Amino acid sequence: MYRIALCDDDREFCSSFENRLKDILDKRMVEYAVFVFCDTPSFLRALNNGERYDLVFLDVLIADQNGIDFARSLRARGYSFDIIFVTTSKDYAVDSFDVDSLYYLVKPVATDKLKSSLERFLKKKNAGSIRLDTPEGYLNIRLADIVYIEINNHTISIHKADGGTETFRGTLEDMETRLPLSMFLRPHRGYLVNYEYINGFSRNGIKLTRDTVIPVSRKRYNEAFGKFMEYLSKGDIYPPT
Repeated sequence: MYRIALCDDDREFCSSFENRLKDILDKRMVEYAVFVFCDTPSFLRALNNGERYDLVFLDVLIADQNGIDFARSLRARGYSFDIIFVTTSKDYAVDSFDVDSLYYLVKPVATDKLKSSLERFLKKKNAGSIRLDTPEGYLNIRLADIVYIEINNHTISIHKADGGTETFRGTLEDMETRLPLSMFLRPHRGYLVNYEYINGFSRNGIKLTRDTVIPVSRKRYNEAFGKFMEYLSKGDIYPPT
C-alpha cells in the first residue's frame, strides 16, 4: 500500500485535491492511504513519530515558508520519498529539480497533469501490476506479463506471455483507464496490445509473439501507427523481465 501525504495550507484545495487523487487511484485499483497536513510542523511531527510516506504533494508557497527550502531540509535529513510540488506559480519549477522532485503541478491542477504525475510515480515504484476484482476474488497480474487484452460479449480475456489466459466480466474502456498509456495501445475497439510484444505492424494487422495477429480498424490505423512509432523512438519503457 502506498502512503501519500498532501501538505498544503489551503484547506479547500486539500479537500478537492484529495478527492480527485482518490478517484484516480481507485480506478487504477491501487492500494493507498492519503494523509492531509495543513502546515509543515504537523507533517514534521508525523515524520518524527516514525510515520512513513512514499509520495508527498508539497505546496511551494506554504504559509510563510518556501516549500522547496523545506524539501531541501528533508532531503538533508535523509528522507527519500518522492515529492511532487503543487503551486500557483511557475517561477520555482527550475529550483524544484535541486531536491530531485518527481513533478511540478501548477494550480488549478489539470486532471491530465495529475494523472501523468501519478503514472510517473507508479512507474518509478515499479507498481507494474494491475489488481482486478473478479467473481473468484482479487486477481493481480504483472503488466509486463500481459501480451494483449480482448473483449467478447462483455467478457475480458487477458492473454499472458506464459500462454495462460485470465477471463472475467468487464469493459475494455474500464481496462484502458487502469493501464499506462505508455505501455498499451488500442488499435481496435475490441483489443488492447502491449507495445513490447509487437513484432510487426501493417494495415493487415499487428503481429505479436507466438504469431498472434491483432486486427487494426481502418479509422484507428493512422493514430495507432503514429503512437507505435512514437513508442519506438522513446525506447523500452516496461521491458518484460
